[in-house]
Amino acid sequence: MKKKNFLPVILFIAASVLFSACKQSISDAEIFTVSLVSDREINSEQFSGFGEYKAGEKVKINMNWIEKGDFFVGYYDEVGNLLSENKDVSFFMPHHDFKIQVLFYKEGDKPLKAGNYVYFGMYPQENCAAISQNLLDKYIPKLDNYTVNHSVMNQYVFYETGQQVEGKYFYYDFIMDEEYLYKKFRFVYYSKDGPAPYRMSDCTYTYSSSGASSGLDSNTSSWGLISELQSYLYENGMLNEGYYLFEPIKWKILSEKNGKLTLLAVKALDSWQFYHSLENRSINGKTIYPNNWEYSDIREWLNNDFYNTAFTKGCNKYIQNTLLNNVNTAYQPLLEGDDDHVIRIGSNTSTENQNNTTDKVFLPSAKDCCNTEYGFYFDNDGWDPARKFFPTEYSKIMGIRINYGNYHWDDEWNINFQARNKGCATYVWTRSGIEEGYSYVNLSMPKEHQGVICMDDLGDLEQTLYVTKTFVGVVPEIVVSLE
Repeated sequence: MKKKNFLPVILFIAASVLFSACKQSISDAEIFTVSLVSDREINSEQFSGFGEYKAGEKVKINMNWIEKGDFFVGYYDEVGNLLSENKDVSFFMPHHDFKIQVLFYKEGDKPLKAGNYVYFGMYPQENCAAISQNLLDKYIPKLDNYTVNHSVMNQYVFYETGQQVEGKYFYYDFIMDEEYLYKKFRFVYYSKDGPAPYRMSDCTYTYSSSGASSGLDSNTSSWGLISELQSYLYENGMLNEGYYLFEPIKWKILSEKNGKLTLLAVKALDSWQFYHSLENRSINGKTIYPNNWEYSDIREWLNNDFYNTAFTKGCNKYIQNTLLNNVNTAYQPLLEGDDDHVIRIGSNTSTENQNNTTDKVFLPSAKDCCNTEYGFYFDNDGWDPARKFFPTEYSKIMGIRINYGNYHWDDEWNINFQARNKGCATYVWTRSGIEEGYSYVNLSMPKEHQGVICMDDLGDLEQTLYVTKTFVGVVPEIVVSLE
């Protein structure tokens, strides 16, 4: 007689008992409280979901609206761990009361510490495609024929191969004050008779519409390709203007000592030339090389234009003057097995000829970017994710170059441009000049004292670029006090 298999029945009964026990456990669970804390006044109308819950029960917090002028930074727990940067957050109720910090930032606020990061200052970053074009347009000064009134707008000066080109790039900052919205924007406009906004003088090689390249192999073809693409879009009227929202700048905390924080921007906020010429200068009888930080264009821009734009309404009082050591900032001891091109020179006349400077805003040195105490890889020759910086939408329209890979470009680019440029890192400057160095750009090395070390799109730190390049990203560094 065949024996009956009771195992499935036994398992079913056991599972049922376990399920019932779990339900009973939840129903008998203790009651705990979810509360929200913030330096802003918050109430049940602005947020929903906080209150009493049983242990193990699902909690969902929603932010229904935000005060005019405020930016939502995120939800954090009591010890500073990020829960969510979205306006809603879900979790299961722990076996204790749970306090959630709701962080906001507004223009003029003091530095806001959030875990390992700080939010401080405002700068144009994201494109405002979600906001009505008609609503934005009404804030822009127009002439009788509805064209942009250049005379009341600010303008930047571009340099192309050392020649000054004025009046081609205009910008206008304004505050949109509507019933439901109070935000600051930057309107960017390019005159159609001016040079392409992506500064085409940096594009050495030409491409046909079939994607065939001239003078480059398949491993390097993407460099000229992107500049050609950007020119193509501009000439077809697709990059003539744009609106960019001022948002809180997110900074990574590099160090914290005696109530002062050393901060490095998380993203490449803009692009700029290090210096506009490759010629040496003589100042007070001393030879000044093109890659000299003290007399660079980018230092002047950071401590004037950028500083005055980003830190307004009195928040600049938190920024400290920082004494920078600019001598041998590229120095690293030579390690056994190094290739000849690696930037580990013990004597660097480009930086030995420089003075120390005192700055409010500055670029990191190459030495900083190999500092393990700052969270970087110790070696400049290595793909370090901490040294990969991604561009903002604003820095893209300002001409920052992104390595998209070896794509062929054709008419589909005007459709897929936005989709293809997501998630790509970029090159960014350090302030460390170098006598000469290895570079992929134009397949040649910068000549003596004309190059500056850069972090590339893979997080490597072994390449140098000519100081006149305009497509390189800017990642500022500052020191602030929280008091």
